[in-house]
Amino acid sequence: MAQVVMIDGLGLCEHCNALMTIEGMSGEAMNAVWKCFSCKGEISHKSFGYESEKGNKIAWVGPEGKWVSEKPTQRFTLGNWDISVHGPIAF
Repeated sequence: MAQVVMIDGLGLCEHCNALMTIEGMSGEAMNAVWKCFSCKGEISHKSFGYESEKGNKIAWVGPEGKWVSEKPTQRFTLGNWDISVHGPIAF
């Protein structure tokens, strides 16, 4: 069974382009350093499609596993993730 992942928490590593989700990232501290599970590089808002730390979301991971400039409107699957496009996640 596929794991459901929210589209707004899906991203691509800004260093190695690995597919990632914000789910499972450390939320223990306000200034926690997040690292890519693949390349171990420190990631930022860019890896999740945001223009700045408190900015607007400007890119989403699409059905092909690449950045798209418009939020997908239909549920899709990437690997073992079932990507839900409805309802934002809380950061």
